[in-house]
Amino acid sequence: MPPIRLRENNEIELLSHGNSANKIQSTSAQQVCGICSLNLSVYICPSCNVPYCSLSCYKSDKHGQCSDRFVTQQLKETEDSPIDHSQHHQFLNLLKNHYNQTSEDHLNFLKDEDSDDDDDTLIQRLSSIDLDNSTHDDILNILTQAEKDRFHELFLPSNRSHLTQLLQNQLQPWFDQFDPTSFVNPFNLTSIPVFEGGQLLSSNLAAIIFAYAFILRRYSFNLLSSFDNISTDVSDAKKDFVSLLPFVFQPNSKFVYNNPSEAVQSIWSSLPSHLRSQQLYITLLHDIKLLLSPPQIIRQDDTLLCCVCLFDLIQVFGQSKTSSVAKLRFYMTRSHHMTNSLKDKVGFIDKAIAESSHL
Repeated sequence: MPPIRLRENNEIELLSHGNSANKIQSTSAQQVCGICSLNLSVYICPSCNVPYCSLSCYKSDKHGQCSDRFVTQQLKETEDSPIDHSQHHQFLNLLKNHYNQTSEDHLNFLKDEDSDDDDDTLIQRLSSIDLDNSTHDDILNILTQAEKDRFHELFLPSNRSHLTQLLQNQLQPWFDQFDPTSFVNPFNLTSIPVFEGGQLLSSNLAAIIFAYAFILRRYSFNLLSSFDNISTDVSDAKKDFVSLLPFVFQPNSKFVYNNPSEAVQSIWSSLPSHLRSQQLYITLLHDIKLLLSPPQIIRQDDTLLCCVCLFDLIQVFGQSKTSSVAKLRFYMTRSHHMTNSLKDKVGFIDKAIAESSHL
């Protein structure tokens, strides 16, 4: 399996976010990223002056001291000074994502309890406008007065812990710290068609889910298709998927893994060596053990967690009738039978976790 293809562009592609003062403005100032040592740098950290190429590198463990200090400083400024209204758009995006993932009982502060229209939910109103091209006034105008008041309350010092939790949740995969009793499907999927067959490709499904978990953790994505993700990171993530999963993205590929252990080891060995660590490997094994689990409720049409992964991939790679999207839909609609087929084959996960934990 070919290794991940790194960017080799000679010209710097500036990211569309952030403070332009921190961007490298000319090719004469180009340096290799001081964090991953692979890609050309695009930014310079204002704290330690290390050049870096992407948000994922800025937030990496190697650069944790600066990134943690930045978050702490931002929260302190939130406490000490009133929030500029121009910043509310960013947090409305954040709250929209959180609203999708959390039960209404946990988000009563987002609802207008005096509303006469029970069907008029915040998420429906936010979905009706273009958040990227709307002014903060446009967005605030669709809120009820009670919602506006509660939104402003979110930035009070007394609510710092809740705001911190919202921010942290956006940097973790949607399945992190999974609790089946409170899980809300991020796509509001109620049922996915279930078709017979596909058992012979169940090990390929294990490879797809392993790669998916890795990508979300590498780029600090909550969802691959989230509109909060930086476009260049999503572009790089898509390239990684194409490289890691040629049997999905090469139209004529008929490759099939012999077993899930081979599939996982193949994907893992294809990752750049500087990204492979014992802790990440154990984390990813726990991830796929969860994501490949059969339904925890009896009905056959219950949505599997791996269906959410595949649906997320389909959102990013498009709804068009390309061979790769058709393959992803095939895996999604056969995932019930595939995961049932894997039940007796994933014992290697617990064994690998135990062995890695004792290294």
